[in-house]
Amino acid sequence: DAVIQVNALGIEGTAILAHGRRSMLTEKVGGETVARAAALIDCPGISVVTPALLAATRMPVHALHDPTEGGIATGLRELATASGTGVRVDRTKLIVTPETRAVCEACGVDPLGVISSGCLLMSVPEKHAEACVEMMVDAGFPACRIGTLTDQEGECRFADAQGHEDELPEFAVDELARDMR
Repeated sequence: DAVIQVNALGIEGTAILAHGRRSMLTEKVGGETVARAAALIDCPGISVVTPALLAATRMPVHALHDPTEGGIATGLRELATASGTGVRVDRTKLIVTPETRAVCEACGVDPLGVISSGCLLMSVPEKHAEACVEMMVDAGFPACRIGTLTDQEGECRFADAQGHEDELPEFAVDELARDMR
């Protein structure tokens, strides 16, 4: 199966950090970035119901997952575990807003482990991946094929732009919870 990401990762976590750390973040990344980051909670928002229903009613979807606590890295591991597979993800394909990058960097947290309500992961048969991404984009949702489920059960790998592979990061606790301690 192909693994598809719909909407950016870290939407909810970015908004929470922007609200909770407004003063510090305004100094580090600027007020406009903080305002856009805080607004992510409403636009695009944290519901995945519409894209999930669209996919489920028009495509032969095998799995749908909202990678909430633990972020997209945990969500990808959960998707593979529930499917009895492994997963290989192209890190360069992940959808991440500039606001998430800036806020997470300023707060010293990894965007891959930040609560990602509003993002949707799905697995679809390989032959339907392109049509599924196209359908999501046509419906107004950012979407990209980010990886593949593999027959290597339990093996969760990330590839970088040069094709080097590393183990997909694991987060014992959501990066947001770790940061707020």
